[in-house]
Amino acid sequence: MIDTILTKRPAVKKAIEYKTLRDILIGVKTAIYKWEGLPETVRPEYLEAYLALYGIAAIAQDKDGNWVATLCDRGGSPDAYGLGTTPIISTLNGYTHTYAKCEDDIATDSSGKVAVICYNNNTKDRDQILAMAAEMLTEAVISFYQNIIHSRYNPLYAVSSDIIKRSIEEKMTDIIAGKPVVIVADNILDDIETGRRAVEPVNLTEVDKQDCIQFISHAIDDIIRWIITMYGQAIQGNGKLAQQTVDEVNGTTSASFIIPEIGWRCRDDFCKRLKKAFGWDVTVSYNKPWTVELERYTEDIEDPEEPPEEPPEEPPEEPAGDDPKEEPKEEPKKEKEEEEK
Repeated sequence: MIDTILTKRPAVKKAIEYKTLRDILIGVKTAIYKWEGLPETVRPEYLEAYLALYGIAAIAQDKDGNWVATLCDRGGSPDAYGLGTTPIISTLNGYTHTYAKCEDDIATDSSGKVAVICYNNNTKDRDQILAMAAEMLTEAVISFYQNIIHSRYNPLYAVSSDIIKRSIEEKMTDIIAGKPVVIVADNILDDIETGRRAVEPVNLTEVDKQDCIQFISHAIDDIIRWIITMYGQAIQGNGKLAQQTVDEVNGTTSASFIIPEIGWRCRDDFCKRLKKAFGWDVTVSYNKPWTVELERYTEDIEDPEEPPEEPPEEPPEEPAGDDPKEEPKEEPKKEKEEEEK
């Protein structure tokens, strides 16, 4: 049933492909950070998903009094920075609550309810780049699929009667089964004289689309490499280690950690607000793939490769000949002449 719907409505199929790819990228984004110390009812994957999709989230109590990750919006009169002063939280089961005031991103009201707000980054914005990448990947995957279809070389045969059609279909079945097949046309001599083929094939496909498939495949790899590199996994730096120096690799790794580091600082500030509001000792750090990448980068920075020691210079050789420092040896004095007789 779903295949029929997707075939008749390409827009629905495209929307599903986009959502699938977007969810994969959001899954990568939500795996960057590791939360510890949150209440059991607070699911960090939902907190991270809300931050990625909307740029803002909160921890508050639901209608049953359980602490949960919630959607959040800053409503009411804006302050000097344009942020609303009456936050509104909502859960996915339809519960909403509006708080009377908000100070230092801690929302309170007269009933004693408290909500603590968390931001995705320093601009308090969502990860719009994930949606852009998902859209590009969707178009590339659709093009990839279409070029595969058009690159198949399966000729269609145009015949003049149903008898010939059935005969060809039967013989093609025998060919698939591995049986020997011979087809003889009645007007074979006329065909030889005129050069006309008894059965004319009609090619609806283009074999040269293989080049387009290779190009699109590389484009898909480039998009994935670009987006993953921006979120702390420097694939562009790790792909050609043999052609890159340590400084070049470290430069790519350092740049790829800008967005994750900004996000970590916002989440660390959120942990401090939780401590202030509820006394919770909540910590946030990087998950293993990002920890390994960061440790490798830190080790390269702290312990750079030392250049090999140069051999000591040898003193220049003295020119051949008499040594100028050596004093000339005196001739042994001849014995005094015998005393005058």
